[in-house]
Amino acid sequence: MLSHKRTFRFALALLAAGTVALTSCRRAAEITQEPIVSTDWVAEHLGRDELVLIHVGPPEGYQAGHLPGARYLDLQMISTAPEEGLTLEMPPVTELERTFEALGISDDSRVVVYFTGNWVAPAARVFLTLDYVGLGSRTSVMNGGLSAWMVEGRRVTTELPAVASGDLTPHLRTDVVTKADWVIAHREDPNVAILDARPAEYYTGASSRPDMRAGHIPGAHSLPFTSLVGPTLEFKDRETLSQTFLAAGVEPGDRVVSYCFIGQAASVVYLAARQLGYEASVYDGSFQEWSGRTDLPVAAPAAVAE
Repeated sequence: MLSHKRTFRFALALLAAGTVALTSCRRAAEITQEPIVSTDWVAEHLGRDELVLIHVGPPEGYQAGHLPGARYLDLQMISTAPEEGLTLEMPPVTELERTFEALGISDDSRVVVYFTGNWVAPAARVFLTLDYVGLGSRTSVMNGGLSAWMVEGRRVTTELPAVASGDLTPHLRTDVVTKADWVIAHREDPNVAILDARPAEYYTGASSRPDMRAGHIPGAHSLPFTSLVGPTLEFKDRETLSQTFLAAGVEPGDRVVSYCFIGQAASVVYLAARQLGYEASVYDGSFQEWSGRTDLPVAAPAAVAE
């Protein structure tokens, strides 16, 4: 009889352990979503307490209509211009904490960022910033933005949501924002793919901005951010994205580091790289910083050819 009781207790313990493990797996699946989600996914989860929708675009667009419950984010709140004169840099983490808490974001929030018009790059920058404070596994960008949502006949509103302050504990991920010294040290590393997200003519040096030198960071590959999205700014499917990265010289297992003029368009490459499972980061100072440092080299094939 004692043996039967022990067997029964052991079976109960196994069942309990299995239940805990299954619950943990389910929670992990709920928490870790792909960086890019569909409008269907958002519609299915709309109204859930943990869901925080972030609207990225001109303020007048938000006032004209937004997803139910969406909060407006002023992009100036997640960037700062430091004394060295760079246009777009991460602000101190304490400022980011206050900004995101004011939007109602907490440690257990599920955040979805969407954009209006052609603001796909700023939306990707918001994703990068949330990843930087440790919320990357709980944050996604809605593919196609507000236009895709409206084309499908889904509901928008002009009603302003009542937002309770969130409670966020940042877990800073300094690995997603790369500095110039890191790029200098790794630009010849065969396992690092440095990607130039600007239009190809700026990469080659055929075109240049008056405040920057012509050309690109030596060793970088050209991958214009526009090649990753279609005409309506929806990200291309996974297979197409994968082939685009391979064609740009990115090998499986490479660490991807993207840059552009100021660090915004590079965030689109970052987001796509994360969607494909690459370890990725953005060189935050981007070409504005690199070009402004006379001690750093610039390659300009088009200028040389002339």
